[in-house]
Amino acid sequence: MKQMLTTKSLDAMPRATTKRYEVSDQKVNGLHVRVSTTGAKVFYTLVRPNGARRRIKIGP
Repeated sequence: MKQMLTTKSLDAMPRATTKRYEVSDQKVNGLHVRVSTTGAKVFYTLVRPNGARRRIKIGP
């Protein structure tokens, strides 16, 4: 799912019910947030060094 990751939209995200889910940002390519069953939100970015996909954790 893609949407604008703003403070308001992050606060409105419900916690995951069974499995964590990811929401990608519409403006910044490769930026997404993962929402867990506890309601914790962690930001990640996707990079492609040498063609291989790699997920890097930015933090909460």
